[in-house]
Amino acid sequence: MKNESTWATLLQKALMDKGKIRFFLVFLLLSFVFWFFTKFSKEYTEVVVFQFDWSDLPASIIPLDRQSFEIEVTLNATGFQFLYYKYIDHYLTLSSENAVFEKGTATVPINAQLKYLQDQLFGDNSILNLFPETFFFNYQELANKRIPIVSKPLDLAIGYSQSEIRFSPDSITITGPIDLVDQYQSIEPIFTFTAKINKSISVEVALETLDNQLMVSEQNVWMEVDVKRFSEKTFKLPISWDNLPPGEVVKLFPDKIMVVFAAPLEQLRVIQSTDFELKVDYNEVLAGANKLTVSILKSPDGIKNLRLEPTAIDYLIREQ
Repeated sequence: MKNESTWATLLQKALMDKGKIRFFLVFLLLSFVFWFFTKFSKEYTEVVVFQFDWSDLPASIIPLDRQSFEIEVTLNATGFQFLYYKYIDHYLTLSSENAVFEKGTATVPINAQLKYLQDQLFGDNSILNLFPETFFFNYQELANKRIPIVSKPLDLAIGYSQSEIRFSPDSITITGPIDLVDQYQSIEPIFTFTAKINKSISVEVALETLDNQLMVSEQNVWMEVDVKRFSEKTFKLPISWDNLPPGEVVKLFPDKIMVVFAAPLEQLRVIQSTDFELKVDYNEVLAGANKLTVSILKSPDGIKNLRLEPTAIDYLIREQ
C-alpha cells in the first residue's frame, strides 16, 4: 500500500513538471514571435542585389552574357520586405527604351528608370540609390538571310540522268548572329537511297543541321527529282568562221568534227544536226595561234555531256 502511494506521488509530480515545461515552451515561442514581429516590422536601409532582364529589347539584339545582369539597389524597407527580396523574389525588369546600341556595346541609363523600378517592388519601399547608374553589356546583332537549297549529286543507275531537281520551298531563311549568318551560302538536304536511282522521285527530306545559335524557317522540304533514260548520239558537223575578212581563204584541217552528246530518249529522236552550230574565230589566226579552238555557237536545250572531238584544229592560209 505504501508503494502505491509512492508511485502516485511521483506521477503527480511528473505531470506538474511536464506542465511547467509546456508552459515554458509556449512562453518561449510567444516571446520569439513577439521579438520576430517587432524586429522585422522596423524599417532598415540595406543594399539588395537584384537580377534583372529587359522588357523591350529589340528583336535583333542578343546579349552575350545574361548571367551578368545584376543591379545593386539601396532600399529603405521593413525587415519582412528584405526577407521577401532575399528568399522569394529578387528579380526586376528594366527597359531599353533609352539605350544606345553601337558597335556591339549597349549603354543603358538606369537612374532614369527609378519610378519604373519602384513600381515593381513589394509594398511601400523607397529606393535611395542604384548602382550602377549606367549599365553596359555586349551584344550580337541578329541578321536574316535567305539561302538556297542545293542538292549533292544523286547516285543514278547507268543510262539515267536527272533532268531537274526541285525543292519546295527552294530556299530557307536563317536568323542569328550576323557573323554566323554570313558563314552560310546554301544548305543541303539529307537523304539516303539504298539502291541506284532509275526513276523519278518525290519525297520529303530533312535539311542539314546548322549552328545551334541559328534559327531556320524550315527543317523539312519536299524534293522532286525528274529522272530520265539517256542515251548518246553523234553528229559530224562542219565548222563556220567568225570575224573572217571578205576574200580571205583559210583551210581547216579537219573541216568537220564529231559532236557527241547525251539526251533523254524521247528528245534524242527529234534532235537534228542543224540544231548545232560550230565556229572558229579568225582573231586567233591574227594572234598567231598554232591551232584554232572550236566553240559551240548553238545547241539544243536539255542535252548533257556535250563534247567535241577534237576541240582544236589546224589551219592553212591560202595566198591570194
